[in-house]
Amino acid sequence: MKLRTLISAVALTAAMCLTVPAAAETFTAANGVVSIDLPTENWKEMNDPAKWIVLSDGASTITIEHFANGEKLPEISIANDHYVNVYQAVFSTQNEVFIVTGSVINAADIPDICNSIMSVKVLKYNTKQAVRTQAPKASDFSVSPMDAIYYVTSNGLNVRSGCSTNEAVLGGFGYGASVHVIGNVLQNGADLGWFQVEYNGGTGYVASNFLSATKPAVKEEPKAEQKKEEAPSYFTGNARTLYDANGNAVTVYEATDGLWYNTYGTYYYATVEGEYAGSDGSTLTVNQPVSGPTFTGYTHTIYFVNGNAITVREFSNGSFYSDDWTEYVYFNQGVWLASDGSILYDFEPHLGNGNPGESHYLYQPETGKTTQVFSYGADFVDLSYMLYTKLDNGEFVDYFGNHYVVRGE
Repeated sequence: MKLRTLISAVALTAAMCLTVPAAAETFTAANGVVSIDLPTENWKEMNDPAKWIVLSDGASTITIEHFANGEKLPEISIANDHYVNVYQAVFSTQNEVFIVTGSVINAADIPDICNSIMSVKVLKYNTKQAVRTQAPKASDFSVSPMDAIYYVTSNGLNVRSGCSTNEAVLGGFGYGASVHVIGNVLQNGADLGWFQVEYNGGTGYVASNFLSATKPAVKEEPKAEQKKEEAPSYFTGNARTLYDANGNAVTVYEATDGLWYNTYGTYYYATVEGEYAGSDGSTLTVNQPVSGPTFTGYTHTIYFVNGNAITVREFSNGSFYSDDWTEYVYFNQGVWLASDGSILYDFEPHLGNGNPGESHYLYQPETGKTTQVFSYGADFVDLSYMLYTKLDNGEFVDYFGNHYVVRGE
């Protein structure tokens, strides 16, 4: 199951108080100006008439939509088979709503996308008309035929079923891949910024500004010793090491929302002393778990009421375990209690010895409980194999100390 994360909505005034890094870029669109800190210089603005602002590195995307008061807002975006995570933030004024959506393909890019979303600053607003401008009709589009080979210049490039980021993702090309371009998409005769390409025996559409007629240079992967895991800049800078149930170390980073995140986007919060609960249902601990109890070397034989014997082994926690790891604890007077509810004994029972065939119906006045007991050696047992002892006054007592009287038989 893909992890689905939604960033809490915050007011525009709070968003405008965020400190925008020096690397922030400014984008002007119809009815507004936006400042955002993009993850890398590979990100570019895309021409998408269905969105207010669309930014992409060829694979992951950040879109900003602009709605006037009274307009119906779109459904919340969720992760799918293509995007590992989808993050959304909602900024609002009295007159408008801005929805920022970051769609992530690679889990490693999650911190960068979150950082960018939280850095958004709307510099010009209160300009949206009451009626939203409709997206161009299909008849406004045309394709100018081409026959050329281009190369992907981004880390990844989505192939879509249409020339819009609203269209379904059919797949993608990796960095440096050759792409057969068969058409340039035009809107009312103007370049729209999308190419029609051959893909998997059919056609698809890609953003043209992530393709080049010149093959890009081969990227050199950094050596393992050069890689360094660091907390993203929107974190507080605090990090700590926690441990999972297997004793594996997990580094988590404190974010400005008070939660602690690992590098895969899972967040954790303190529940009880020394424990952190995760959004994926897992639990991490401050202290590394110690190994389980160890075998002391001592074995012991105990018996079921039917006479069957079982050998149990003593462990360092004081309990005894059978081969199937059922736990056995000594109670008293030769009686053992098992974790599966069974009752066993130190001695080999001989049902019926001493008083063969003797049975009684017992009654406990305090609780109204009734039971039938049968002779069991010098004592008695009921059908659940609970042990009873007959007292000199004719009453019975079970091994928990509860007293019974004999009912009329």
